[in-house]
Amino acid sequence: MAALPDEVPNFTGSWTLRTSEKLDEYLKDEGWGLIMRKAAAAVSAYQTIEQDDKSIKVKVKNKKGEYTYTAQLDGTECKYKDNDKDDVVSIVTFSDDKKQIIEKMTKGAKAKKYTTYRYMDNGEMKLKIENDKGKYCIRIFKKDK
Repeated sequence: MAALPDEVPNFTGSWTLRTSEKLDEYLKDEGWGLIMRKAAAAVSAYQTIEQDDKSIKVKVKNKKGEYTYTAQLDGTECKYKDNDKDDVVSIVTFSDDKKQIIEKMTKGAKAKKYTTYRYMDNGEMKLKIENDKGKYCIRIFKKDK
């Protein structure tokens, strides 16, 4: 594995969801009912990441189960199945300033489009998830010791 350039954040490690911002508003826009939104807000999530200068491997684990995908960071198309058993096609790249990893994805039979922005802020990993209508939530993860 090649070392990461200095300007690129290193997401390698195990992460636990600490909190979310704008989750209820985002899930409401996605068509979730009140009970499901409240349940989603109460459930934790975990991500285990391995990253080098060319790729990122992400293992996502939550109440629904777990899935893993590896994406090249050069915009090469990546395909995987998520916890909803939806087929996902994604393209992953760095932002122009190399401070974020951006994933543009098309998900499920309805081909819904999402963009995620993974970045560091005060030692925590933030994952902004935005739908095609511009509604978003930010999932904030703390690194496990």
